[in-house]
Amino acid sequence: MSQKVLLSVKNLNLGFIYGSSLVNIVKNVSFDLHEKETLVIIGESGSGKSVLSKSLGNMNEKNAIITEGSIEYFSNNKQFNLRDIYSSYIEHSYVKKIKKIYKNKLKNINNQIEEVKQFAALEIKYENMIKNPKFQKNKKLEKKLEKVKANLIQINKDIHNVSFLEKEYENINLEFLRIMESIKKYSHTTSSKLTRSIRGKEIAYIFQDPSTALNPLLTIGYQIKEVLKLHCNLRGKAANNEVINLLTKVGINDPKKAMKMLPSEYSGGMRQRIVIAIALASKPKILIADEPTTALDVTVQKQIIELLLYLKKEMNLSMIFITHDLGLASIIADNINVMYSGSFIEKGSKKDIFLNPLHPYTWALIASIPQFSEKNTSLFSLEGSPFPPEMDIKFDSFAPRNNYALKVDFFYSAPMFQISPTHFVKSWLYSPNATPIQPPENVLNAIECLKEVIK
Repeated sequence: MSQKVLLSVKNLNLGFIYGSSLVNIVKNVSFDLHEKETLVIIGESGSGKSVLSKSLGNMNEKNAIITEGSIEYFSNNKQFNLRDIYSSYIEHSYVKKIKKIYKNKLKNINNQIEEVKQFAALEIKYENMIKNPKFQKNKKLEKKLEKVKANLIQINKDIHNVSFLEKEYENINLEFLRIMESIKKYSHTTSSKLTRSIRGKEIAYIFQDPSTALNPLLTIGYQIKEVLKLHCNLRGKAANNEVINLLTKVGINDPKKAMKMLPSEYSGGMRQRIVIAIALASKPKILIADEPTTALDVTVQKQIIELLLYLKKEMNLSMIFITHDLGLASIIADNINVMYSGSFIEKGSKKDIFLNPLHPYTWALIASIPQFSEKNTSLFSLEGSPFPPEMDIKFDSFAPRNNYALKVDFFYSAPMFQISPTHFVKSWLYSPNATPIQPPENVLNAIECLKEVIK
């Protein structure tokens, strides 16, 4: 694998505007993709994998907004800021919604600060009164104190900690200013020509379901020639010859006949081969495959994976492969990023992740591989489910499902700790002061089996 970086994503944060809320889906994601590398992004459904992949080509919905971070693409000794190239006009209504969301957030915290101050003043007044022997307890004031106290407990804030609330107010205000600055900088009408010079040409996609990726009313030949016309300036006989060449490459029998056929005349596996042919028509440098085998049966999955590996080697492609199947990742990956609730929680080489997994979530994923389960035992499953994305969690979002969670996990999210030059983990278990722990026995057994597969 080359050390030359083709794609560099740094501190990417992306959210969606839903009603009166900004829901953060991708949180502080950073990674590099090198020449000829296969980077696998793995995680359960809803972890943000597909949203992340679409953000690399600006294909998320109109209500999506990148609030922070950069996407740098390097090609022919040139550097492109994809966030700048892709950024499209953000409708005025969405800008108004963002302002309203943060105005309400700041207003709520300000009200909480006032309640804390009010309670502190009443408490002092009440304590002074009860110290005075000539003055009986003021029941009316006592009830007022208890009401304020109950409200503060309900919003789960420390009733004496004004400085904490003021700090939270400051952080949210800074976040709001940063988002508005981002909108001002990146909101503009994108040049479609410039966008096409990257998306679809240099960075191509293969999606989960070939039935929805192909137009059912247009012939296969027409759909491939459309890409050749837009990105390669090929027409007529030259385009027809290239279509035949591409269909032959992806294993379609009788490509001349296939050109005139509709997608519905082929099986799911054959349709996915056609989608791959369309993706490769422009000879891209990066191929993003978003669970390309999910809609296919097991034998066809194997054929598609073998085809992708063959084409990657033949065309010197770099590939980002998104999946929730660790067994598949063990076959195709050079490096693996494990994703949970919008963040990467472990990053490393294939050997790092499979032979020396560190995060309890990665342990759970490995333990759930059916091939490595012991006979006459129930298949392992991870209890619970991730928090809904609309919940703005400040602590470790995996903590409630984590049998190895520390007390600090329920208060603060861990930073990314570097274990080796290639291995990183986001867990307080690997902070300098933490006591080392071993993976559970079922994971250790799975690792022993994986040693035979991963050399």
